Amino acid sequence: MVEINIEGFARKLIEYHHKPDDSYENSMAIVEAMRATPLVPFKDNPCLRLGHNSALVLKLLDRAYTLASSKQDFSEFSRRAGDAIQKFAAPFPNEDNLAYPHFLLHGLEQPTVEDIISKIEHNGRIMHETIPLRPTFGFEKPMDLERGLFAKLTWGDTDDYFGISLHLCTSYSDAFSMVPKTAAKVGFFLDRTNREVYVINLQGQRVDKKMVNGVWKRDKEKGKEYARLTSKLGIDPRVVLLKWLCMYAKEKEYTRIKVIRPTFHPMFIEQHKGFYATYEPVIKQADITQENGCYLEASLSLTLA
Repeated sequence: MVEINIEGFARKLIEYHHKPDDSYENSMAIVEAMRATPLVPFKDNPCLRLGHNSALVLKLLDRAYTLASSKQDFSEFSRRAGDAIQKFAAPFPNEDNLAYPHFLLHGLEQPTVEDIISKIEHNGRIMHETIPLRPTFGFEKPMDLERGLFAKLTWGDTDDYFGISLHLCTSYSDAFSMVPKTAAKVGFFLDRTNREVYVINLQGQRVDKKMVNGVWKRDKEKGKEYARLTSKLGIDPRVVLLKWLCMYAKEKEYTRIKVIRPTFHPMFIEQHKGFYATYEPVIKQADITQENGCYLEASLSLTLA
């Protein structure tokens, strides 16, 4: 069981509220503040590390409080937020636990503090319901989608950490590798209680950089490959991937899919340079069109009609 220093966490959140600071130093400070026994060597007192940008945790919580129409004393809110994160942390083993905050703290644009805290607890429950399923997905063979396309399920990594990634690949060998060479990717979590799928990210082919005459330049050939694949399919490859996820989820008896709208994604809120919030039309092309707060949603029976 992992215990965090709720009072220490609350103090850091209060400091941020009065003087926002997104610096790396503040990110490290919150990790230390959350440890139940500060100043003891980390190996003897492990905690919960919320990714390389723990300061994002403070930004998302402070923003949620600011947007809420019904508020309470900020000190009390800070302690309650700490309690909610402690509830998420508790089931982990007493060791070094890395947990990126993106899914845990998404969708905090709520009308009341009660709703904000409930949302954190709701997100944490979904993450813990997904974690036991991940080993199965890590060892599944690539699935043939025909037309030279293959789907591969793996563990998530950054904003979909503790979740599952679905990769679209253009060859069996690309899909079978330990790190699939991906034409498109969708990261998701599974709400087993309510039989719902939550999609946190939807990525096209990553355009890598390569060294040309001693200078790093964008690999334009990668972009051309994606354009050729789009032309071949007659539709954005990410739409193909989302539709396949809907079909797969329905086979597993899930009833609804919810996709986090890109402008509500924590990476958009923190203005992450590598996050491009331009894919909402892609989601809608997959017949996921019902707007509900931070989500675009659809009944899985309707997306497959």
